[in-house]
Amino acid sequence: MCWCTPTIRCLLFAFQQGPNCNRHSPITKVWLSRQVLREFAVIISREMQSLGKIDFQLLESTIMRLEEDFFVAEDNQLITFRLLRLLEETNSSDKQVHDANIVATMLVHGLDTILTHNTQDFKRFSHLITLMPLI
Repeated sequence: MCWCTPTIRCLLFAFQQGPNCNRHSPITKVWLSRQVLREFAVIISREMQSLGKIDFQLLESTIMRLEEDFFVAEDNQLITFRLLRLLEETNSSDKQVHDANIVATMLVHGLDTILTHNTQDFKRFSHLITLMPLI
């Protein structure tokens, strides 16, 4: 199963592939987390604001579509516990906490592959997950 990071490029790829990709694709299912949805909202609202106005209805409908079209891994206490262990194990801090939280969510939900345009950000976790570059 595949995990998708919150980059616009990755989410556009996921939109094109749909929740169940074709049999020739190495991706079987695309999962998102609540964190990914929140970060996507940050990116999209920032883009809208730079154009002069945030269309909150469009933002909401886009997030709702993502929730309908893809599998969503929910946050819980186990993820927080795994995150704290990961931070210590990988000596991660600052903005790396966001990436560690994605990995913690993956591990708790039994997901082992991350589809990302930012492979450098996840190299520190490569002993735990498989990195699939989005090219």
